[in-house]
Amino acid sequence: MGAKEVRYKQEAMEMLHKLLKQGDTVYTVLRHVSKSGMQRRIDCYCIGEDRRLVFLSGYVGTVLGLRHDYKKGGLVVNGCGMDMGFHIVHSLSSAMFRVPNGEYSHEVAYALKHEWI
Repeated sequence: MGAKEVRYKQEAMEMLHKLLKQGDTVYTVLRHVSKSGMQRRIDCYCIGEDRRLVFLSGYVGTVLGLRHDYKKGGLVVNGCGMDMGFHIVHSLSSAMFRVPNGEYSHEVAYALKHEWI
């Protein structure tokens, strides 16, 4: 990863920390499912201080390394057999609130709540 990508990731993480605190809910919207069912496009939102939806997908995609499909909308997530919206929020929570030694922490992984819209 180049210096530019590292800087983008740091800036996205800083913005997410401004928008989300532990215990906050990230809302996901399913935008598209492939014909095979093996790929989904999902957008992420939170409720801002002004009680309006805040679009998070760009920041989340940068932090988690997920591509955003601007044509069909949503973060491109591959796989099936599990709740992929939950997977995104769980991964985001782990990335945002990780413990200093980098080990898995159940409390950290579930620091953010998830709901579908």
